Amino acid sequence: MADVAAASQSCGVTPFVFLLASYVATVGRWTGQDDIIVGTAAANRSRPETTELIGLFANTLPVRVRLDLEQPFTALLEEVRAAALGAFANQDVPFNRIVEAVRPVRDLTRSALFQTMFIYNNVPMANLPMAGLTAGSIDLSPGATEQDLSFSITEAPDRTIAEMQFNTDVFEADTVQRLLGHWGELLRGAIADQRTAVGSLPLLSVTERRLVLEEWARHGDDVPAGAPMDAPRIEHLVGSCAQATPDAVAVVSTDEALTYQELDARSNQLARYLRGVGVGPGDRVGVAVERSSAMVVSLLAVMKAGAAYVPLDLGFP
Repeated sequence: MADVAAASQSCGVTPFVFLLASYVATVGRWTGQDDIIVGTAAANRSRPETTELIGLFANTLPVRVRLDLEQPFTALLEEVRAAALGAFANQDVPFNRIVEAVRPVRDLTRSALFQTMFIYNNVPMANLPMAGLTAGSIDLSPGATEQDLSFSITEAPDRTIAEMQFNTDVFEADTVQRLLGHWGELLRGAIADQRTAVGSLPLLSVTERRLVLEEWARHGDDVPAGAPMDAPRIEHLVGSCAQATPDAVAVVSTDEALTYQELDARSNQLARYLRGVGVGPGDRVGVAVERSSAMVVSLLAVMKAGAAYVPLDLGFP
């Protein structure tokens, strides 16, 4: 946190703003979104009449940030700073009143307005003096989370405590671990040089970078003859297999089995249809098909048409 504090001070912002900006940048890079809403918490008692009252006076604040990957990180800091100041200036407005005013499309599977929270707590916990008693804190797992992702940082006298909670129906633990690793890489890059464009800040670790640039980029020795060596795409490999071993089984599903020749022919037929209706490079085609041989044919056809497929889960609303 010392590096974060020093970088924040040099940029004229608080560590909260610096950390939140790096979090927004990471979420934006992961999701491809440029309009990010992150929830945070305000627990200040701004009115004198509440100072002597017992209870938790906390409110949830949505912080909306417009993300431009071409802008330097310093510009994102100013964007986040302005958004945070605006949110905290209205921290007394109940969150449910904001939801009522915005009238978002409600979905019981997720919270309104935002699905990720970022909380930074730098208020030291005071000792609770009680005659004859010693008080302490106990960490308890909440067992559930209202958001898809909730990240909190707590500044303790001798350490910094970071905690991530996530919805296991949405994320796997490995995915969240990878997200945290990418956030750490981006944060280190932002600390090193705040003038770097947001889209140019590092995400991959040294191991991941080596895997992508060296291992995955290396052509394997088992590429079938005839496949374009400059881009051994899967649709090319299927076509090569259809020529080399046309009668070999390529796909097996509950309803049928397709040979490479049949798979190649069906996907070519569908690809010609897609091109005929205007699908081409740069387009995205939704694929809502149950797991079957038809799904494989559809994916190959979209790729042969030069487009990208977007898998749609029929179980989702």
